[in-house]
Amino acid sequence: GCRVVVVPDSAMFAVVPAARESSVPGFSDLVQGSRWYAFYRMNQISRWRQVLNDGCLQAPLAGLSDGWVQVEVLNTFNAAEYDESRHQTWVKVKFLGTFVDPLSLDQRWSPELSVKPCDLRISVPRPALSLLNVRWFNYYEQRNAQWNCLGEALNSGVIDGDGGAWEAIPSDYEVVTIFVRGADDIQRINPVWAAQQ
Repeated sequence: GCRVVVVPDSAMFAVVPAARESSVPGFSDLVQGSRWYAFYRMNQISRWRQVLNDGCLQAPLAGLSDGWVQVEVLNTFNAAEYDESRHQTWVKVKFLGTFVDPLSLDQRWSPELSVKPCDLRISVPRPALSLLNVRWFNYYEQRNAQWNCLGEALNSGVIDGDGGAWEAIPSDYEVVTIFVRGADDIQRINPVWAAQQ
């Protein structure tokens, strides 16, 4: 079946299919060095705004900010000690690829965090919804101005807020974010450029 998802505080909507299941690796498969997929959420990982970028730092900076990313298991998972309520017993993974923050273009990251074993996937289907998020690069500027388009609250609310993509179709969407610094960056954005990101 399908359902209509309305993006809050905007005139945008999309018709999306019902969520699809993907295969989950078994506990015994989660050994150090094995590779799987985990869902990356830029707004939930850290206080920084890192996007998966292939190293192309031409203005404007663009990259995957929410979506499935390949990960590597850092420590063999201990199923006997697993307790869903205890974060330290989850699977410790490193997100693979180059992650870049618009405020620190000279630095590269590979975020590490712990995820529940049920949140890992062997492979991932094409997402039901793809969003392109064009936003101001300085996410600390006007941080608390809820209705200011420069503010963090408006940008993160559409994705992670009440009725946002994560609540409506968790793990079945992707977001490519473009961080702009001025009018020149806006003029560079067109369908051909976006398809190359």
